[in-house]
Amino acid sequence: MPFQIPEDLSGYSVSGLEDLRHIATEEWQNLRNGVDVHSITADDLDRLEELQAFRMETVPGELAERTDRETRFAAATSEGEPEESGEGDAPVEPAAEPEAVTASAKPRVADMKTNAPVADIPATAEQTRQSYSTLVASASVSTGGGESYEQGQALTSMLDVAKVFMARSASHDAMSRKGMQTNGPVSMPVAQLIRSYPDEFCVYGDNGDYDKLLAVSNEKRLPGGSLLASVEIDRKRLVEQHPERDALVAAQGWCAPSETDYDICLQITTDGMFDVPEVQARRGGIRHNTGIEFDTIFGSGTGYFDLTEAQVASGTTKTCLEIPCPEFVDTRLGVTGLCLTGNILANRGYPEFTATFTRGALAASAHQINREQIADVVAGSTAVTLSGAPWATDLSVVSQVMSAVEMSIVDIKYRLRLMRSATLEVLMPYWIGAQMRADWIRRNGTGNGAEAHTLADSAITAAFSARGARVQYVYDWQDAFATGVVSGSPGADTPIQNLPTSLTFVVYPAGTWVRAVSDVITLNSVYDSTLLATNQVTHLFTETGWAMLRMCPVSRVYTITICPSGSTGVQRIVSC
Repeated sequence: MPFQIPEDLSGYSVSGLEDLRHIATEEWQNLRNGVDVHSITADDLDRLEELQAFRMETVPGELAERTDRETRFAAATSEGEPEESGEGDAPVEPAAEPEAVTASAKPRVADMKTNAPVADIPATAEQTRQSYSTLVASASVSTGGGESYEQGQALTSMLDVAKVFMARSASHDAMSRKGMQTNGPVSMPVAQLIRSYPDEFCVYGDNGDYDKLLAVSNEKRLPGGSLLASVEIDRKRLVEQHPERDALVAAQGWCAPSETDYDICLQITTDGMFDVPEVQARRGGIRHNTGIEFDTIFGSGTGYFDLTEAQVASGTTKTCLEIPCPEFVDTRLGVTGLCLTGNILANRGYPEFTATFTRGALAASAHQINREQIADVVAGSTAVTLSGAPWATDLSVVSQVMSAVEMSIVDIKYRLRLMRSATLEVLMPYWIGAQMRADWIRRNGTGNGAEAHTLADSAITAAFSARGARVQYVYDWQDAFATGVVSGSPGADTPIQNLPTSLTFVVYPAGTWVRAVSDVITLNSVYDSTLLATNQVTHLFTETGWAMLRMCPVSRVYTITICPSGSTGVQRIVSC
């Protein structure tokens, strides 16, 4: 059933009027795109004119009339007093207010910059992390209680996002009571995560893309000139800012009488995410190749000659190596999204729960994307299972993991003839740190100091750094939420008895993997008359485009067996 233009607009809020205009605009666009001046019927032409008048004249006129009435009312009811002038008083000029963003205006870069949230961690001279994304409201809404969000205003927390969702969805109830019908669900824009990367981080599908991809994946552009140096700078900064991180703080007991608390415990965070160089794909995809290996060039040695004087004198033929044409891969961005529905009556009775659930759902969506991106990297890597001696006999954790990581790094450096000081990225599940400490604390003869029982994160990081590895410990891989999860993985509903005794880790030279992302992440509230008939409303519909690009030829995923037994090597010759 087509959208019915209401005759009386007095019962709609400002956000409700904006939603009506959005519905009319969507039908107008669909109808306009489906006809031309020769094929359009008289009825279609009448409908186009009706929709055009509603969206361009009726709704703007109603909004302007309300604004004028509010202004006149405020002036007529003001309790102003006559001004008293003093000869010695200097005139006080009012502070300049930021320019208001009207509901019909589009977010401007200047507005986003003005409203952009300020980081609560002060930047240091050594490292300043740039932010190229801003989450802004897509429309002006009032959440009640005098709180409102203007179009283009930055949303500084997930709670702000949830409040805007609820405000946008509130108008759906009024539409439902008035019997508003549409041709299927209609999305109402709520918020946008707008990515505005500098040109050096943007690809356009032309000949300049490959140079930009190589530049963004070059670790020399990072603070300190390398990935390991950058990580160490950041670690020192965090230690300086949070020296009390491991301190125990005594808290007073609860003395107040019990009362009903309608707050909801939400402990979901977006920690443990995969960190990788990122570019903005302006045209939905990137055409690239995967680099060149050493043996691809040297091969069987053809083209590289080593002749004696006698061979030269006798005219021995010198072979040549033909430069091949590179093979390009056209990687297109896929889409990952989230859709939430809820009950209108429940939202009205307990809005705090709806807001908190929405915040949690957005965080969970981030973990879903993290899971899929890690799975793509694993699928695009060469699988290696370490078996036989010494891997089958040394089942400890510390020696197994450290030795396996260093062996893989040495092997890859030989394979590509990398700089011996090059950094390699290592991806591991977060739980491996606990297994290493469990193995460490069970050892004999480690002394009586704190180091004998601690094996702090800094010590583990230093050990990996000495081997040229920058390790990332991530969620959403080899745990209960991961793809292809096995029984007994951490994070399941049933508490586990032991951590896994098999470890899989990814190793690749820094810059091998690059993440391409879309320009904008959209967050919409959806009006669906079919759902509203049962008091249901779609609170959130969001989707984002991304793709993982392998820019270099070697990425490997290793699997080894581990056991936190604490055993150490016997004082004898180890048979390998």
